[in-house]
Amino acid sequence: MSTDNTIRILFIGTASPPDLWMKSSAFSAAANNFQIGLAKGLLKAGVRDIEFISLLPVPAFPRGPIGVSSRRYVLCDRIKALAPGFLNLPFLKRMSILLSFTKIVLSKTKTESYDVILVYNPLVSYLAPVLWAGKLRGIPVVLILADISPNNWLQRSLLQKCDGVIGLSKQAIMDLSKGIHGMCLEGGIDVSRWEDVHQSDEIVEGQCLIVYTGSLNQYGGVDLLLDAFKLLKGDYRLVISGRGEWEGKVRAAVAQDDRIAYVGFLSDNEYRALLRRATVLINPRPSNIPENKYNFPSKLLEYLASGRPVISTATAHVAEEYGDKVFLLREETPQALARLIEQVCSLSEEERKIIGQRGREYVIKFKNWDIQGQRAYQFLVKIVEKSQRSSYLND
Repeated sequence: MSTDNTIRILFIGTASPPDLWMKSSAFSAAANNFQIGLAKGLLKAGVRDIEFISLLPVPAFPRGPIGVSSRRYVLCDRIKALAPGFLNLPFLKRMSILLSFTKIVLSKTKTESYDVILVYNPLVSYLAPVLWAGKLRGIPVVLILADISPNNWLQRSLLQKCDGVIGLSKQAIMDLSKGIHGMCLEGGIDVSRWEDVHQSDEIVEGQCLIVYTGSLNQYGGVDLLLDAFKLLKGDYRLVISGRGEWEGKVRAAVAQDDRIAYVGFLSDNEYRALLRRATVLINPRPSNIPENKYNFPSKLLEYLASGRPVISTATAHVAEEYGDKVFLLREETPQALARLIEQVCSLSEEERKIIGQRGREYVIKFKNWDIQGQRAYQFLVKIVEKSQRSSYLND
């Protein structure tokens, strides 16, 4: 560890300036917010320095360019990033990324001193070279496990070679990090983004505005919501924001029912304003999909931070920790979801505010990035100290 008793981190991931890439179909706002939020929290907790090496979120050719040039950019105060270039052609992209990251990670860890390497997601193209560099230079590697395919044996094999795992769900830690030092950290809240939530004049009395934001695919559960909405009669409105392979299904639903609006991918200001206007926010993520068991719906924290009522399935550890702060959908059927929406919409606005405020107070107090950054910092310090003791005994 460095002489001033703090640690220096090399962070390998996909973080990038949102204004540059938010229009890219490969850009994930949730992943980006997690990485930058965690980095800020770690710096505030006492980390001396963090440097990013990021894979730029560019879709493969022909949707993206044939080649991606390397570049440097600033993510935020005190955090700079280097993005290696790579060939962006199908079938060659992964190999090109692997070679590019191998070169830059080996070079950086040879010329500069890092106490730990933090890796966002078990992407083989950059986790493999990081593990090699960590072994070669004697630097512990900690994996942030946000997404994993349970049947991907190579990802699971590389995971077992890491010195520590930060999982977004408790189930991921229990099932996938056996024998490895692990902790659960589902995400965090940037409190400054949610200071202006009390704008009740935006709520339309007598109308139930249902809002869904997130991925438009099988993992997000938007199909369950659309099927439930068909069963609702009366002055209900549904607004869907996001993008994904099921965008066509959403547009087809809009064409069939003028109560549904699809607003695409919103800017941060537009997104927060939409949440504030909602009568109820929906997280219909299916709990029976294996990938969802090992993930956590980060939007749930932002839903709660908005101060509006939330309906959520019992995916990941939602029921265990957030069951008294959301309306839990135990039976994941269109009929059950429609009934629960009707129940929430039948409440008075004052009742909905009280319920929303309970969830907001919890995440603002316990899930802000200052708190989460401190927890992650303490975890990383233990990993570094363990690595140093092991190195000392082997010398």
